[in-house]
Amino acid sequence: MSEQQAEAFTFDGGRVDPGETEEFRYPVSETYLGDPVRIPVTIINGPRPGPTAFLSAAIHGDELNGIEVVREVAQEWDHSEVCGTLVCLPVLNVQGFVAQERYLPIYERDLNRAFPGKQNSTSSNRIAYQIYHNFIEPCDFGLDFHTSTRGRTNMFHVRADMDDEGAARLARAFGTNLIMAGEGSSGMLRREATDDGIPTITLEMGEAHRFERELIDHALDASGACSPNTGFTNRKRFGGRDGGL
Repeated sequence: MSEQQAEAFTFDGGRVDPGETEEFRYPVSETYLGDPVRIPVTIINGPRPGPTAFLSAAIHGDELNGIEVVREVAQEWDHSEVCGTLVCLPVLNVQGFVAQERYLPIYERDLNRAFPGKQNSTSSNRIAYQIYHNFIEPCDFGLDFHTSTRGRTNMFHVRADMDDEGAARLARAFGTNLIMAGEGSSGMLRREATDDGIPTITLEMGEAHRFERELIDHALDASGACSPNTGFTNRKRFGGRDGGL
């Protein structure tokens, strides 16, 4: 029997073959002037077969810590040992990020209550649909990075549906001192993905409107340490500043 072969990652408008990395801006909506709104995407498809995972941040536009976590995983880590595919989505709410607002501007809709989205609906639902259909549905699990809102701070912790076996395993592998159990609200990315068989956890850390290096490093270390438990690498850890989730 032949060994399992690595497969291409496909989305509407493109594909990334095994052993390749693609970095691009993907259109998810448009402005009132008709200009496209594009989210940054990096897809790292390893040369060997394995799971497909997404890392997402800034679903609330003013939450910055997760952006740097996902950016460093995508651009600074050694990906030569990746088994499977990493889908890195550092800024989901581009309009909110540009305005440094939590919600989508104008109507102040919460993008994290719009998943899995609808193709013909409100702007938040259309954005959620494009993100979910193209980059979440193909995955086996996901990490969604958050901070607290303005004027508050969150200690480093995980939120997960601990009644879901896959989400519970992922939450424990991340190794935080605190796990807040709960399925989350309807329309949340982690709830809708977990309900669709894509175990997803939320990583909370720090406060909005700032980059906090200590928390960012903590998240990077935890992400690297949990990777062997997810099948992403045969090494004891993946990631970190010495090379290599």
